[in-house]
Amino acid sequence: PMVLERLGNTAGAGAIVALSENHADMKAGDFGLICAFGAGYSIGGALLKML
Repeated sequence: PMVLERLGNTAGAGAIVALSENHADMKAGDFGLICAFGAGYSIGGALLKML
């Protein structure tokens, strides 16, 4: 999902914004993987489990 065209550059928060807008089909026990990169050499990731 793209949030850039609607919200502009949200930097590393873009992955969280996209998840918050597109998690309705996830149920308890499902996993979500978030990966993001930013300016320079910054990178991050998180594996989330729905409760």
